[in-house]
Amino acid sequence: MAKQITDSHLREHCAEVLDELDAGQEFVIIRDGHPIGELHATPRRREITTAELQARLALFPWNDSGNDVLAEIDAVFPF
Repeated sequence: MAKQITDSHLREHCAEVLDELDAGQEFVIIRDGHPIGELHATPRRREITTAELQARLALFPWNDSGNDVLAEIDAVFPF
């Protein structure tokens, strides 16, 4: 559930709000008694290993025209 905070609270406690945001808390920003915006964390990007990439590529339905694509991938990601 989103926590409601005022715009002045956000200005005065920005570091604490960002820490809570990073921990998963969502916020509704209130100005003059009205909601003006929402804050929520963005999804974090995850790096994958070479083995994970190989496993994912193995599931792709390649056709004969995919050989060029595979050659390009092999040039960038030598397995």
